[in-house]
Amino acid sequence: MRVLVDRRRDGLLRGVVERFQPDLERSGFELARRGSSTDHSWVQFRRETRDPAGHDGMLVLTMTHGLTDRALLVDSYFVDSVLNIETPARKFLHRYESESDLAGLVRELMSSIRAWTH
Repeated sequence: MRVLVDRRRDGLLRGVVERFQPDLERSGFELARRGSSTDHSWVQFRRETRDPAGHDGMLVLTMTHGLTDRALLVDSYFVDSVLNIETPARKFLHRYESESDLAGLVRELMSSIRAWTH
């Protein structure tokens, strides 16, 4: 039996999303979905865009917190609107020992996300 974790209880992911959501919204992203499982919580943002070849599609940015892994993963990929094919763009993975390690992580992540989304 799989027990779902209330995503609002993942304070770490909620804090990261609250920090980045205003910047993402200014870059045209909208909160698309969120969810959780026993070991992971995730939030997904999307915005319409074109790939370097000029094809229409969506840039998807997913933030995932692995609760038992003590890891934060941010993954971005392009979804072609005609073929519905996902093309990986960038990935950021950070494992941490304690939540006090996260201050530097958030600064590093901010730089990466800004570079990906502009």
